[in-house]
Amino acid sequence: MSGLILTGLYDSPFVRRAALALTFHGIEFEHRALSVFGDFDEVLKVNPLGRAPALEMEDGRVLVDSRAIIEWVEAWADPERRRLTPREQEDLLVTLKIESVAIGLAELAVSRSLEARREPQYQDPARFARLDRQIGSALSWLEERARVIRTQGMPAHGLSRAGIASVCAVTYLRHRWPDLLDAAGCENLVALTAELEQTEPFTLVPFPAG
Repeated sequence: MSGLILTGLYDSPFVRRAALALTFHGIEFEHRALSVFGDFDEVLKVNPLGRAPALEMEDGRVLVDSRAIIEWVEAWADPERRRLTPREQEDLLVTLKIESVAIGLAELAVSRSLEARREPQYQDPARFARLDRQIGSALSWLEERARVIRTQGMPAHGLSRAGIASVCAVTYLRHRWPDLLDAAGCENLVALTAELEQTEPFTLVPFPAG
């Protein structure tokens, strides 16, 4: 595949996980670093939802969801080589369940960031409290499965969709809401995230500094 363009910023856990999947499979792409806030009109031209990521193909077709992008990339991957998606049904079930919770955690963390962008007089304390409980619950659930995230589906290549989604969510929290991460006391999950962030493909698609 060639001529692919990925739109969005790597401080988005959704854009980053799509970029990580592409990089994991050695698929070259152009990164168009547009913000859904500062470059909204440009993003809207690529994605009718005005969201990121968006993966534009050489023929003009576009995929606009990180999960859809990863499904498409995995379908194109060499079946004899490494994959992010386990083939065995039971392993697949475990991977998809963990991935779903990790993606949900990322969605909650981003929702908290969006709520915080509001003018103080329009912010809803009850909304923050609910989000914080949901984030803490999801972190605790993933912490209990840190060993599974590390080992399930990873013997051959050290990474799965569950791992990518978990790392992207935890790293986002570490940069945006570190107090929530500390309060959850998820030492194993944090340690696993730090370990994986020092390996490829994460080092090739880093969370932006600052």
